[in-house]
Order: sequence, then structure tokens, then C-alpha cells
Amino acid sequence: MGVFGNKIGKAKVTGGGEYFDKVGNFVVEIEVVKAIETQEKGPMFCAETIVVQSDNDEIPVGARRSYCSLANAKWGPANIKEFVVAANGLNAHEPKDEKAIDAKDWDAITEEAISETNPLKGDKLLIVVYSKKTKAGTMGTRTKCLPYTKKEVTK
Repeated sequence: MGVFGNKIGKAKVTGGGEYFDKVGNFVVEIEVVKAIETQEKGPMFCAETIVVQSDNDEIPVGARRSYCSLANAKWGPANIKEFVVAANGLNAHEPKDEKAIDAKDWDAITEEAISETNPLKGDKLLIVVYSKKTKAGTMGTRTKCLPYTKKEVTK
């Protein structure tokens, strides 16, 4: 056995990632949506995006950012659904969209979204990142996914 315990050959190379960790409003274009099997926490939904509008200079237009959510986490399925619903032009936070959302099979739509056909490629949505106090009393960020409405994001 070598210095690295024969683990290098079995290792899966990933691109790492930069996430939406700064407060702001970001219109993004989806490059790819996929499921990734994490080493310890199970499957993770991951959408790789390019920022096309931004009101925060720390995440400028052209920046690549990933939106990821663990499927097995308490909040995971709701976050995944919110993203997929928004990418399909509906607003999970808007009562007027409730019937249209309830009428669809989001499990099947999400499975198709992560498939090799990559049907959401090129679609746009709005990602809003805001500050919120955590249970520990520190400030953290939360993310909300909304449908793209062709309104310009301004500083």
C-alpha cells in the first residue's frame, strides 16, 4: 500500500464550487443540473449557473456559482422543489401559482432536470440571498429561488 492508501485511483475528481454566499439579487442562467453522491451525506442536488445580472460586485456578471441542496437534509426537498419550480416559471411563494404547482409531478420533473438531457440548460431564474439570524445567534445567509420575470436587477 502506498503513501495515500491506494485511495487516489478510486477518488472522484470534482470541480469544487463557489456558492451564493453574498447578499444580493442574481439572475442566473442554468448550465447544468445534476445529482451528486456526497461521501457522507447522501445525494445532493446541484445546479451550476452563470450570473447574468447582479446587484453585488462580489458576485459579478459572468461569475459561475452553484446552487446545491442535500436531498436528505430536513430542508433539502423543499429547497430543491423551490429551485425546480422557479426554473419552470412558477413562484413557490406566490398563492396565485399554488394550483399550477400542485397539479404537477415535481418528483418526475426533478428527475428529468438532473438527467443527461439537461432540459433546464439555458433557462433563467432569480436567486435572492439575504441575511438571517441563525439559531446560534450569528448572522448567516438564506437563499430564495424565484422565476425570472425579465425585470432588470439594479444596484
